[in-house]
Order: sequence, then structure tokens, then C-alpha cells
Amino acid sequence: MKKTVILAITAIVLATGAFAQEKKIEFGVKAGFNVAREIAEEGSTEMRAGFYGGVFAEFFISNRLGLQPGLVYSMQGGKSEGLTDEFDYVNLPVMLKIYVLKRDLSIDAGLQPGYMVSAKVSGNGGSADFYDIIDNKFDVAVKFGASYKFAKRFHAGIHYSFGTIKLVDGMDNRNAVIQIGAGVRF
Repeated sequence: MKKTVILAITAIVLATGAFAQEKKIEFGVKAGFNVAREIAEEGSTEMRAGFYGGVFAEFFISNRLGLQPGLVYSMQGGKSEGLTDEFDYVNLPVMLKIYVLKRDLSIDAGLQPGYMVSAKVSGNGGSADFYDIIDNKFDVAVKFGASYKFAKRFHAGIHYSFGTIKLVDGMDNRNAVIQIGAGVRF
């Protein structure tokens, strides 16, 4: 799995150089609000509120098509029976953006590899480190949503992602996250 992440980062760096020469690239920062939960066949947790923030680059393939990789810190997890699972991830979303209104409104879809950097359970007046219990710290989420650019430098968006890898072997809990946020381009 580490080889896949290294290969993806290498491809992004090489693509950045190729697109930057044609000046069809924009860089920016984004942040917003997360509503996350764990979904499973036997039932899902309640939503956990958190935030996300990070950086991105957008490569314009044509007037109607863009590729946007990023590096994002994301607070995920869920709540159940008075306890809160606090999972923090570093994600590498790679989104294909299809513009339906010039370069203003886009429909976005892609994959988001991520690595869990922290796992805690809190509630009943205390918290405990849960990191060693998680079997699969690496996740690959399918992500889709929409974004709208305004004033040429700013954008707002809403996206949904769901994990494809079980958090704990033998259980069916997977990540599910709704993100609402905004960003600025340089």
C-alpha cells in the first residue's frame, strides 16, 4: 500500500511540472466542516462534527475538464452509546472536475487514499488511545460532489466520501464523510 501512495505522489509531482509549463494550473487552500460517521451492515453510528483543511492544485485539461489532487487533514469517526470515535486522517483526494457552467460550476468525482494518524475514543469524562486496535489505518474512499467558483479566486463546495476498506478486521465499519467548505486560489 505504501508503494501505491508513493507512486500516486510521484505521478502528481510529474504532472504538476508538465501542466505548469502550459500555465493551466491553479493552486489553493481549502477548509471547512466535516460531518462523519461509521457505516456498517449491522447499523451506523451517529454523526461526529469536525473540520478539514488542506492544499490543492488544479490542472485544466480543457475548458470543461480539470484534475484536482490535494493534501487534506480530516477529522472523521462517529458517535455511539455515549462514546465518540475520533479518527484523524491525512487524505490525498484526486478529483476529476467536469465543468457544466464555463469554469464556475463543476461536478466532481474521484478517489481519496488516506492514512489514519490518530484514533481515540472519548466519552464519560475521559478518553483513551484507540490507534493500536484499528487494523486498517489506510483507507481508499470514493468521493463525489459539486463545487462553485465565484469572484475568480474563491470557491465553495459540498462532497460525500465513503471508505472502501473496513476499519477493523471482522467488522464492517467503514468511514462516511460529508464535507462543506470553501477555498481560495492563488
